Amino acid sequence: MLNADEVKAWRRRWQALEEHRAEEERAADVELLWRRLNAARALGVWLGLAQRDAGESGVFVRWAQLKDKASQG
Repeated sequence: MLNADEVKAWRRRWQALEEHRAEEERAADVELLWRRLNAARALGVWLGLAQRDAGESGVFVRWAQLKDKASQG
């Protein structure tokens, strides 16, 4: 079991790591951001979540479908 000083040190290390990660995220170039966006889109297509109808009614229908899938799974 960790004592209070060890827990504080552990939290400081994780906070420093998170600050570093956040700084890297802010400094990310446009190409990296586009690659991440494209990867997320490709995952959505692969999972069958991609939808061509961007109209308002299509959005409501899609959310209903996703809600049904989530309640079944």
